[in-house]
Amino acid sequence: MIGNVKESGGLFYIDSNLSKQIQQPQSSSLLSLSDEILLWHFRLGHPSFGYLKHLFPVLFKNKDVDSLQCEICQLAKHKRSVFLALKYMPSKPFSLIHSDLWGPSRVTNLSGSRWFITFIDDHTRNTWIYLLKENSDTASMFKFFYKMIKRISFKLISKFSELIMEGSTSIKLWEIF
Repeated sequence: MIGNVKESGGLFYIDSNLSKQIQQPQSSSLLSLSDEILLWHFRLGHPSFGYLKHLFPVLFKNKDVDSLQCEICQLAKHKRSVFLALKYMPSKPFSLIHSDLWGPSRVTNLSGSRWFITFIDDHTRNTWIYLLKENSDTASMFKFFYKMIKRISFKLISKFSELIMEGSTSIKLWEIF
């Protein structure tokens, strides 16, 4: 049995002895007071130490809130580094193509496809999306896309970016063509 509750007017009230136990967590003899506070900090999803002091005042007796530090909380507050501004380098359409493969989806679409592959031209930002039934169709789709661009532009694509596939290795383009 966890505890006793009483119902009154459609609400359930916890027995006063149990509520005292919840407000004053049992300290383990193996953990220091700081470790105990950090343990509750982690368990409750990293709330501020001031809020924890409000929840568990017994843990914070003779303990300064400002002396406690959580490395995860500090890293979460950091901002991302700014990329250096690069001058625009003129390029040509189809000189650099970015590609990404996504899947498998848990649900198939009407055509039975569970994967899709995207091709994005770095210069024009034109995007092509193709649906694939299997991951193994990727190489044939690369060949199809390459032939299509070759017909459109009458020139070769000079460079593909690395194909990123979730849970798989990259495809070596020289093995495809």
